[in-house]
Amino acid sequence: MSLHAELHYDKALVQSAVGVYWRRTVGRRLPWVCLAMAVFLVYLLARGQRGWQEGMIGTVLFFGCAMMVAVYTVHYRNALAKLRAMRQPVAQLRVDEANLTVESGAGKASLPWTAVEQVWRCDGFWLLLLSPAQFITLPTARIAQDMQDFMLARLTAAGAQVR
Repeated sequence: MSLHAELHYDKALVQSAVGVYWRRTVGRRLPWVCLAMAVFLVYLLARGQRGWQEGMIGTVLFFGCAMMVAVYTVHYRNALAKLRAMRQPVAQLRVDEANLTVESGAGKASLPWTAVEQVWRCDGFWLLLLSPAQFITLPTARIAQDMQDFMLARLTAAGAQVR
C-alpha cells in the first residue's frame, strides 16, 4: 500500500514550525527563570554588590538567554535555507509500509518509520523529530485523513511518541 500527497510550504509555516519547536525545546520555565535572574541581578547591582556571585549570576543569565536565541535562530535560518533550496515550495510525500519519502527541488529523503523518534501534531502541520535537534515539517492541509491515520499507525508501531 502506497499513499501520496503534495505538500505546500511557505514562510509562515516555517515560522510556526520553528516557533513550536522552540517553545517545546526551551520550555516555558527558562524564559521566566531568566527574567527572574535578571531582576535579581539588577536588584543586587542597585544595592552596590559587585562580587563573584553577581558575576556568576550574570554569566548564567547571559548563557541562558544566548541559548534561547541560538536555538530559534539556528533552526529558523536552516529552515529558510531549505525552503529557498526547494525552488518551488512544493514537495511530494509518499508513504508505504516501510518508509516515508519526501521529495522536492532540494532533494529526496527516504526514511524508515523507525527513524522518527517523536511526532508533534500541531494545528496545520506535524513536526517529525528525527533527533532532539533535527525535525521535518509536514503541512497536513493536503494530507488526506486516511493517510494521516496510516502514518500515525506506522509511526506508533515503529515506537515514535505521538504528542
